[in-house]
Amino acid sequence: MRSSTRSSGRKLSSAVLPALAVGLGFFVSLSLQFVAAFLPQAASRTPPTKSITASSPRTTPLLLAGFGSPASPSPKNKKKGKKGKNKTASESPAQVQQRWANKMKKVYGGISTEAIATGTEKRIAYLMENTLDEPLRKALELREIVQAFERRISGMGPEEIRERYSQEELEKAIQNRRSFEEHMETNDLADGDLQVAMQKLTWDASADAKACRSVTGTMPATFKNRVTKASDMAYEASSDKESLVLDVGCGYGVMVPFLKKAGFKANQIHGVDLSSEMIGHARSFYPDVASKGSFEAADFFASTDDDQKNKYRSVIFCSALHDLPDPKRALLKARDDLLDSKQGSRLVIVHAQGAAHVLNQNKKNPLLVPYGLPTSTELKEWLCEDGESAERPRMKLVHEPAEPKSQGEVREGYIAVLETI
Repeated sequence: MRSSTRSSGRKLSSAVLPALAVGLGFFVSLSLQFVAAFLPQAASRTPPTKSITASSPRTTPLLLAGFGSPASPSPKNKKKGKKGKNKTASESPAQVQQRWANKMKKVYGGISTEAIATGTEKRIAYLMENTLDEPLRKALELREIVQAFERRISGMGPEEIRERYSQEELEKAIQNRRSFEEHMETNDLADGDLQVAMQKLTWDASADAKACRSVTGTMPATFKNRVTKASDMAYEASSDKESLVLDVGCGYGVMVPFLKKAGFKANQIHGVDLSSEMIGHARSFYPDVASKGSFEAADFFASTDDDQKNKYRSVIFCSALHDLPDPKRALLKARDDLLDSKQGSRLVIVHAQGAAHVLNQNKKNPLLVPYGLPTSTELKEWLCEDGESAERPRMKLVHEPAEPKSQGEVREGYIAVLETI
Protein backbone atom coordinates (compact mmCIF):
# COMPACT_ATOMS: atom_id res chain seq x y z
CA MET A 1 0.00 0.00 0.00
CA ARG A 2 2.83 2.38 0.87
CA SER A 3 4.52 1.65 -2.43
CA SER A 4 1.32 2.24 -4.38
CA THR A 5 0.67 5.55 -2.65
CA ARG A 6 4.20 6.69 -3.25
CA SER A 7 3.98 5.73 -6.91
CA SER A 8 0.75 7.63 -7.49
CA GLY A 9 2.23 10.62 -5.71
CA ARG A 10 5.21 10.63 -8.02
CA LYS A 11 2.92 10.52 -11.04
CA LEU A 12 1.03 13.50 -9.69
CA SER A 13 4.28 15.39 -9.21
CA SER A 14 5.53 14.67 -12.70
CA ALA A 15 2.28 15.95 -14.17
CA VAL A 16 1.69 18.94 -11.93
CA LEU A 17 5.14 20.34 -11.15
CA PRO A 18 5.90 21.51 -14.70
CA ALA A 19 2.49 23.19 -14.83
CA LEU A 20 3.18 24.88 -11.53
CA ALA A 21 6.53 26.10 -12.74
CA VAL A 22 4.95 27.53 -15.88
CA GLY A 23 1.96 29.01 -14.09
CA LEU A 24 3.91 30.46 -11.19
CA GLY A 25 7.21 31.29 -12.86
CA PHE A 26 7.29 34.96 -11.95
CA PHE A 27 10.54 35.48 -13.77
CA VAL A 28 8.92 34.37 -17.01
CA SER A 29 6.07 36.86 -16.83
CA LEU A 30 8.45 39.58 -15.69
CA SER A 31 10.73 38.80 -18.63
CA LEU A 32 7.95 39.22 -21.15
CA GLN A 33 6.70 42.39 -19.45
CA PHE A 34 10.19 43.84 -19.55
CA VAL A 35 10.75 43.02 -23.21
CA ALA A 36 7.43 44.61 -24.11
CA ALA A 37 8.12 47.72 -22.05
CA PHE A 38 11.77 48.41 -22.74
CA LEU A 39 12.70 46.39 -25.82
CA PRO A 40 9.71 46.98 -28.10
CA GLN A 41 11.49 45.91 -31.26
CA ALA A 42 12.92 42.79 -29.68
CA ALA A 43 9.49 41.63 -28.59
CA SER A 44 8.40 40.98 -32.16
CA ARG A 45 11.62 39.39 -33.32
CA THR A 46 13.11 35.96 -32.99
CA PRO A 47 15.49 36.16 -30.01
CA PRO A 48 19.14 36.14 -31.08
CA THR A 49 21.02 32.88 -30.69
CA LYS A 50 24.46 34.30 -31.42
CA SER A 51 26.95 35.47 -28.84
CA ILE A 52 25.83 38.17 -26.44
CA THR A 53 28.77 40.28 -27.46
CA ALA A 54 27.47 40.42 -31.01
CA SER A 55 23.94 41.47 -30.04
CA SER A 56 22.78 44.99 -30.73
CA PRO A 57 21.24 46.98 -27.84
CA ARG A 58 17.70 46.56 -29.16
CA THR A 59 17.93 42.83 -29.72
CA THR A 60 19.99 42.02 -26.65
CA PRO A 61 18.24 39.41 -24.48
CA LEU A 62 16.53 40.45 -21.29
CA LEU A 63 19.42 39.36 -19.13
CA LEU A 64 21.59 42.13 -20.59
CA ALA A 65 19.00 44.89 -20.69
CA GLY A 66 17.42 44.61 -17.27
CA PHE A 67 17.17 47.31 -14.66
CA GLY A 68 20.00 45.95 -12.53
CA SER A 69 22.69 48.04 -10.91
CA PRO A 70 26.23 48.45 -12.25
CA ALA A 71 27.57 45.89 -9.80
CA SER A 72 31.27 45.85 -10.54
CA PRO A 73 33.37 43.37 -8.54
CA SER A 74 35.24 44.68 -5.54
CA PRO A 75 39.06 44.52 -5.59
CA LYS A 76 38.86 41.81 -2.92
CA ASN A 77 36.77 39.72 -5.29
CA LYS A 78 39.07 39.81 -8.30
CA LYS A 79 40.71 36.66 -9.57
CA LYS A 80 44.31 36.12 -10.55
CA GLY A 81 45.32 34.68 -13.89
CA LYS A 82 48.07 32.12 -14.42
CA LYS A 83 50.78 34.77 -14.47
CA GLY A 84 49.44 36.64 -11.48
CA LYS A 85 47.71 39.20 -13.66
CA ASN A 86 44.44 40.59 -12.37
CA LYS A 87 41.92 38.74 -14.54
CA THR A 88 38.81 40.78 -13.71
CA ALA A 89 40.56 44.11 -14.11
CA SER A 90 41.90 43.10 -17.53
CA GLU A 91 38.55 41.91 -18.89
CA SER A 92 36.94 44.05 -21.54
CA PRO A 93 33.16 44.65 -21.47
CA ALA A 94 32.83 42.14 -24.31
CA GLN A 95 34.72 39.51 -22.30
CA VAL A 96 32.56 40.13 -19.25
CA GLN A 97 29.44 39.69 -21.35
CA GLN A 98 30.80 36.53 -22.93
CA ARG A 99 31.70 35.07 -19.54
CA TRP A 100 28.17 35.65 -18.31
CA ALA A 101 26.74 34.34 -21.58
CA ASN A 102 28.60 31.09 -21.01
CA LYS A 103 27.21 30.90 -17.49
CA MET A 104 23.66 31.51 -18.74
CA LYS A 105 24.02 28.75 -21.31
CA LYS A 106 25.24 26.37 -18.63
CA VAL A 107 22.54 27.27 -16.09
CA TYR A 108 19.53 27.96 -18.32
CA GLY A 109 20.42 26.33 -21.62
CA GLY A 110 20.73 29.54 -23.64
CA ILE A 111 20.82 33.34 -23.61
CA SER A 112 17.54 34.22 -25.32
CA THR A 113 14.51 35.34 -23.34
CA GLU A 114 12.74 32.09 -24.18
CA ALA A 115 15.73 29.96 -23.15
CA ILE A 116 16.07 31.72 -19.81
CA ALA A 117 12.31 31.49 -19.20
CA THR A 118 12.25 27.77 -20.01
CA GLY A 119 15.38 27.14 -17.96
CA THR A 120 13.90 29.00 -15.01
CA GLU A 121 10.71 26.94 -15.19
CA LYS A 122 12.76 23.74 -15.12
CA ARG A 123 14.77 24.96 -12.15
CA ILE A 124 11.60 25.87 -10.25
CA ALA A 125 10.14 22.42 -10.91
CA TYR A 126 13.38 20.74 -9.81
CA LEU A 127 13.66 22.80 -6.63
CA MET A 128 10.01 22.23 -5.83
CA GLU A 129 10.36 18.47 -6.00
CA ASN A 130 13.73 18.22 -4.29
CA THR A 131 13.81 20.95 -1.65
CA LEU A 132 10.26 21.30 -0.28
CA ASP A 133 8.90 19.08 2.45
CA GLU A 134 6.10 16.75 1.41
CA PRO A 135 3.11 18.62 2.96
CA LEU A 136 4.12 21.93 1.38
CA ARG A 137 4.84 20.39 -2.01
CA LYS A 138 1.54 18.51 -1.92
CA ALA A 139 -0.30 21.72 -1.03
CA LEU A 140 1.17 23.50 -4.04
CA GLU A 141 0.24 20.59 -6.30
CA LEU A 142 -3.35 20.51 -5.03
CA ARG A 143 -3.64 24.26 -5.32
CA GLU A 144 -2.50 24.17 -8.94
CA ILE A 145 -5.11 21.49 -9.76
CA VAL A 146 -7.82 23.65 -8.19
CA GLN A 147 -6.66 26.85 -9.85
CA ALA A 148 -6.25 25.17 -13.25
CA PHE A 149 -9.97 24.41 -13.27
CA GLU A 150 -10.83 27.87 -11.94
CA ARG A 151 -8.83 29.44 -14.77
CA ARG A 152 -10.77 27.39 -17.32
CA ILE A 153 -14.15 28.53 -16.02
CA SER A 154 -13.12 32.13 -15.37
CA GLY A 155 -15.67 34.49 -16.90
CA MET A 156 -18.29 31.79 -17.44
CA GLY A 157 -21.78 31.93 -16.02
CA PRO A 158 -23.39 28.94 -14.23
CA GLU A 159 -25.30 27.84 -17.33
CA GLU A 160 -22.23 27.89 -19.56
CA ILE A 161 -20.26 25.90 -16.98
CA ARG A 162 -22.99 23.24 -16.85
CA GLU A 163 -23.08 23.07 -20.65
CA ARG A 164 -19.33 22.63 -21.02
CA TYR A 165 -18.64 20.28 -18.13
CA SER A 166 -20.31 17.04 -17.10
CA GLN A 167 -21.70 16.46 -13.64
CA GLU A 168 -18.83 14.09 -12.98
CA GLU A 169 -16.25 16.75 -13.90
CA LEU A 170 -17.91 19.33 -11.68
CA GLU A 171 -18.09 16.93 -8.75
CA LYS A 172 -14.42 16.12 -9.25
CA ALA A 173 -13.56 19.84 -9.19
CA ILE A 174 -15.49 20.27 -5.94
CA GLN A 175 -13.71 17.27 -4.43
CA ASN A 176 -10.33 18.69 -5.47
CA ARG A 177 -11.18 21.94 -3.70
CA ARG A 178 -12.17 20.04 -0.55
CA SER A 179 -8.99 17.96 -0.67
CA PHE A 180 -6.90 21.11 -0.92
CA GLU A 181 -8.66 22.81 1.98
CA GLU A 182 -8.48 19.69 4.16
CA HIS A 183 -4.78 19.26 3.40
CA MET A 184 -4.08 22.88 4.32
CA GLU A 185 -5.98 22.54 7.60
CA THR A 186 -4.48 19.17 8.52
CA ASN A 187 -0.94 20.43 8.00
CA ASP A 188 -1.59 23.84 9.56
CA LEU A 189 -0.68 25.67 6.35
CA ALA A 190 -1.82 29.12 5.28
CA ASP A 191 -1.85 30.83 1.89
CA GLY A 192 1.12 32.89 3.07
CA ASP A 193 3.18 29.72 3.51
CA LEU A 194 2.59 28.80 -0.13
CA GLN A 195 3.40 32.30 -1.29
CA VAL A 196 6.69 32.40 0.64
CA ALA A 197 7.66 28.97 -0.68
CA MET A 198 7.02 30.00 -4.28
CA GLN A 199 8.84 33.30 -3.80
CA LYS A 200 11.95 31.51 -2.58
CA LEU A 201 11.81 28.92 -5.35
CA THR A 202 11.30 31.56 -8.03
CA TRP A 203 14.01 33.94 -6.86
CA ASP A 204 16.50 31.12 -6.28
CA ALA A 205 15.79 29.77 -9.77
CA SER A 206 16.18 33.16 -11.47
CA ALA A 207 19.03 34.52 -9.33
CA ASP A 208 21.80 33.86 -11.85
CA ALA A 209 19.91 35.59 -14.66
CA LYS A 210 19.16 38.62 -12.49
CA ALA A 211 22.77 38.79 -11.31
CA CYS A 212 23.94 38.65 -14.92
CA ARG A 213 21.57 41.47 -15.75
CA SER A 214 23.01 43.56 -12.92
CA VAL A 215 26.56 43.17 -14.22
CA THR A 216 25.97 43.55 -17.94
CA GLY A 217 22.78 45.61 -18.11
CA THR A 218 21.93 49.25 -17.65
CA MET A 219 19.14 50.59 -15.48
CA PRO A 220 16.91 53.13 -17.29
CA ALA A 221 17.70 56.70 -16.27
CA THR A 222 14.18 57.29 -14.93
CA PHE A 223 14.51 54.29 -12.62
CA LYS A 224 17.93 55.46 -11.43
CA ASN A 225 16.53 58.87 -10.57
CA ARG A 226 13.68 57.36 -8.55
CA VAL A 227 15.86 54.94 -6.61
CA THR A 228 18.42 57.70 -6.04
CA LYS A 229 15.72 59.93 -4.57
CA ALA A 230 14.53 57.16 -2.25
CA SER A 231 18.10 56.42 -1.13
CA ASP A 232 18.71 60.09 -0.38
CA MET A 233 15.52 60.18 1.69
CA ALA A 234 16.71 57.15 3.65
CA TYR A 235 20.08 58.79 4.29
CA GLU A 236 18.44 61.98 5.58
CA ALA A 237 17.45 59.97 8.67
CA SER A 238 21.10 59.21 9.50
CA SER A 239 22.17 61.01 12.65
CA ASP A 240 25.82 59.94 12.59
CA LYS A 241 28.34 57.64 10.89
CA GLU A 242 27.05 54.70 12.91
CA SER A 243 23.43 55.00 11.74
CA LEU A 244 22.34 51.79 10.03
CA VAL A 245 20.04 51.13 7.08
CA LEU A 246 18.23 47.83 6.46
CA ASP A 247 17.46 46.92 2.85
CA VAL A 248 14.53 44.47 2.92
CA GLY A 249 14.44 42.17 -0.11
CA CYS A 250 17.94 43.27 -1.06
CA GLY A 251 18.36 40.63 -3.78
CA TYR A 252 21.82 40.74 -5.35
CA GLY A 253 22.48 44.17 -3.83
CA VAL A 254 20.80 46.44 -6.36
CA MET A 255 20.46 49.21 -3.76
CA VAL A 256 24.07 49.20 -2.57
CA PRO A 257 25.51 51.65 -5.16
CA PHE A 258 22.62 54.04 -4.55
CA LEU A 259 22.91 53.85 -0.77
CA LYS A 260 26.65 54.45 -0.99
CA LYS A 261 26.13 57.40 -3.31
CA ALA A 262 23.63 58.84 -0.84
CA GLY A 263 26.29 58.73 1.88
CA PHE A 264 26.07 55.35 3.62
CA LYS A 265 29.33 53.47 4.20
CA ALA A 266 29.68 49.70 3.79
CA ASN A 267 29.51 49.11 7.56
CA GLN A 268 26.15 50.93 7.73
CA ILE A 269 24.40 48.78 5.12
CA HIS A 270 22.54 45.61 6.07
CA GLY A 271 20.51 43.53 3.62
CA VAL A 272 18.07 40.65 4.06
CA ASP A 273 16.50 38.46 1.39
CA LEU A 274 14.54 35.21 1.33
CA SER A 275 16.70 33.81 -1.49
CA SER A 276 20.04 32.33 -0.47
CA GLU A 277 21.07 32.37 -4.14
CA MET A 278 20.46 36.12 -4.36
CA ILE A 279 22.37 36.70 -1.13
CA GLY A 280 25.28 34.69 -2.52
CA HIS A 281 25.51 37.08 -5.47
CA ALA A 282 25.19 40.12 -3.17
CA ARG A 283 28.13 38.91 -1.07
CA SER A 284 30.16 38.28 -4.22
CA PHE A 285 29.41 41.69 -5.75
CA TYR A 286 29.89 43.68 -2.53
CA PRO A 287 32.30 41.86 -0.18
CA ASP A 288 32.93 45.11 1.71
CA VAL A 289 29.27 45.22 2.76
CA ALA A 290 29.30 41.47 3.45
CA SER A 291 32.26 41.83 5.83
CA LYS A 292 31.62 45.24 7.41
CA GLY A 293 27.83 45.35 7.19
CA SER A 294 25.79 42.24 6.44
CA PHE A 295 23.81 40.28 3.87
CA GLU A 296 21.51 37.69 5.44
CA ALA A 297 19.41 34.99 3.79
CA ALA A 298 16.32 34.81 5.99
CA ASP A 299 12.56 35.10 6.12
CA PHE A 300 11.81 38.71 7.01
CA PHE A 301 8.93 37.60 9.24
CA ALA A 302 11.12 35.34 11.35
CA SER A 303 11.55 36.42 14.96
CA THR A 304 13.91 39.36 15.39
CA ASP A 305 17.16 38.70 17.25
CA ASP A 306 17.85 40.91 20.25
CA ASP A 307 20.92 42.40 18.58
CA GLN A 308 18.73 43.61 15.69
CA LYS A 309 15.90 45.13 17.68
CA ASN A 310 15.25 48.81 17.09
CA LYS A 311 18.71 49.56 15.75
CA TYR A 312 18.04 50.88 12.23
CA ARG A 313 17.62 54.57 11.50
CA SER A 314 16.22 53.66 8.09
CA VAL A 315 14.42 50.60 6.74
CA ILE A 316 13.89 50.57 2.99
CA PHE A 317 11.74 48.33 0.80
CA CYS A 318 12.85 48.66 -2.83
CA SER A 319 10.56 46.73 -5.20
CA ALA A 320 10.03 44.27 -2.36
CA LEU A 321 7.01 45.13 -0.22
CA HIS A 322 4.49 43.73 -2.71
CA ASP A 323 6.36 40.40 -2.76
CA LEU A 324 5.73 39.82 0.95
CA PRO A 325 2.65 37.83 2.00
CA ASP A 326 1.38 40.61 4.28
CA PRO A 327 2.58 44.18 3.54
CA LYS A 328 0.84 45.67 6.58
CA ARG A 329 2.44 43.15 8.92
CA ALA A 330 5.82 43.79 7.27
CA LEU A 331 5.60 47.53 7.83
CA LEU A 332 4.45 47.10 11.42
CA LYS A 333 7.34 44.73 12.09
CA ALA A 334 9.76 47.24 10.60
CA ARG A 335 8.32 50.06 12.70
CA ASP A 336 7.90 48.21 15.99
CA ASP A 337 10.83 45.75 15.98
CA LEU A 338 13.55 47.10 13.71
CA LEU A 339 13.37 50.87 13.48
CA ASP A 340 15.10 53.10 16.00
CA SER A 341 12.23 54.74 17.90
CA LYS A 342 14.04 58.07 18.18
CA GLN A 343 12.62 61.04 16.32
CA GLY A 344 13.51 61.16 12.63
CA SER A 345 13.91 57.44 11.85
CA ARG A 346 12.40 56.51 8.50
CA LEU A 347 10.55 53.81 6.61
CA VAL A 348 11.07 54.21 2.86
CA ILE A 349 9.05 52.30 0.26
CA VAL A 350 10.02 52.62 -3.40
CA HIS A 351 9.04 50.92 -6.61
CA ALA A 352 10.61 52.51 -9.68
CA GLN A 353 7.89 51.22 -12.01
CA GLY A 354 5.06 52.47 -9.85
CA ALA A 355 1.88 51.17 -8.23
CA ALA A 356 0.09 50.55 -11.54
CA HIS A 357 2.80 48.09 -12.56
CA VAL A 358 2.40 46.17 -9.30
CA LEU A 359 -1.38 46.04 -9.68
CA ASN A 360 -0.87 44.52 -13.12
CA GLN A 361 1.47 41.90 -11.65
CA ASN A 362 -1.10 41.13 -8.96
CA LYS A 363 -3.76 40.58 -11.62
CA LYS A 364 -1.54 38.22 -13.62
CA ASN A 365 0.03 36.28 -10.76
CA PRO A 366 -1.78 36.73 -7.41
CA LEU A 367 0.06 33.84 -5.74
CA LEU A 368 3.43 35.57 -6.02
CA VAL A 369 2.13 39.16 -5.90
CA PRO A 370 -0.85 38.97 -3.53
CA TYR A 371 -1.28 42.71 -2.98
CA GLY A 372 -0.76 46.07 -4.60
CA LEU A 373 1.29 48.81 -2.97
CA PRO A 374 -0.36 50.63 -0.05
CA THR A 375 -2.15 53.91 -0.64
CA SER A 376 -1.56 57.04 1.42
CA THR A 377 -4.75 56.33 3.34
CA GLU A 378 -3.65 52.79 4.17
CA LEU A 379 -0.19 53.92 5.28
CA LYS A 380 -1.71 56.50 7.61
CA GLU A 381 -4.19 53.99 9.05
CA TRP A 382 -1.56 51.28 9.54
CA LEU A 383 1.35 53.31 10.87
CA CYS A 384 0.26 56.79 11.92
CA GLU A 385 -2.95 56.28 13.86
CA ASP A 386 -2.04 53.53 16.34
CA GLY A 387 1.23 54.82 17.69
CA GLU A 388 -0.06 56.35 20.91
CA SER A 389 1.40 53.77 23.30
CA ALA A 390 4.99 53.90 24.50
CA GLU A 391 5.68 50.56 22.84
CA ARG A 392 4.75 51.82 19.38
CA PRO A 393 6.61 54.74 17.79
CA ARG A 394 4.43 57.49 16.42
CA MET A 395 4.93 58.18 12.73
CA LYS A 396 3.87 60.69 10.11
CA LEU A 397 3.73 60.34 6.34
CA VAL A 398 6.26 62.90 5.11
CA HIS A 399 6.19 61.89 1.44
CA GLU A 400 2.95 60.55 -0.01
CA PRO A 401 3.08 57.99 -2.84
CA ALA A 402 1.61 58.85 -6.22
CA GLU A 403 -1.68 57.29 -7.26
CA PRO A 404 -1.57 54.60 -9.97
CA LYS A 405 -1.51 56.02 -13.51
CA SER A 406 -1.30 59.59 -12.21
CA GLN A 407 1.06 62.31 -13.38
CA GLY A 408 2.88 61.94 -10.08
CA GLU A 409 3.55 58.30 -10.86
CA VAL A 410 4.91 59.27 -14.26
CA ARG A 411 7.34 61.63 -12.52
CA GLU A 412 8.62 59.45 -9.69
CA GLY A 413 7.05 55.99 -9.72
CA TYR A 414 6.06 54.99 -6.19
CA ILE A 415 7.90 56.55 -3.25
CA ALA A 416 6.48 56.71 0.27
CA VAL A 417 8.36 57.92 3.34
CA LEU A 418 7.21 57.67 6.94
CA GLU A 419 9.11 59.25 9.82
CA THR A 420 9.01 58.80 13.59
CA ILE A 421 7.91 61.87 15.54
